[in-house]
Amino acid sequence: DGSGPDDAGPYSLEVTVRPDGSAGPPWDECEGALAMDVAAGPAGGAAGSATIEGSTFPAGDDAWPPCSSSPGGPDLFFYVDLPAEADVKAEVTAADYPAPVVALAGGCGGDWSGCGIGTVVARLPRGRVVVLVDSLGADLLGAFTLSVSWSNPG
Repeated sequence: DGSGPDDAGPYSLEVTVRPDGSAGPPWDECEGALAMDVAAGPAGGAAGSATIEGSTFPAGDDAWPPCSSSPGGPDLFFYVDLPAEADVKAEVTAADYPAPVVALAGGCGGDWSGCGIGTVVARLPRGRVVVLVDSLGADLLGAFTLSVSWSNPG
């Protein structure tokens, strides 16, 4: 369809469909969180970072962090293991949808330690940090880049 009465012509349409109820990847649930490859910083792990690219397209809606305005957004779980208490920053950028949500927790089943649109910062204890990539609605999904960095408070 064109914008005017004389606008017409061939077109192509590409559709990707995910059947309702289809299983997402194992990291679609917190217990199956995917480990992020860590690049250790100086001082033997006192600082570090990790980056991963992915897509929420195959994911279901398994989490409802406090900064998400509505349930229904597809989400995926990742983790890093902190060698000591650290200030953790997680950033997510999405190529295919606006306002990606990122949240941090000290493990599955616990309270969220921080939550934000695009970026979150929180001081977390030594151990496993779960990072959630989410969105604000069921139709907001697609490719993203997640970066996590940390440094010991000092």
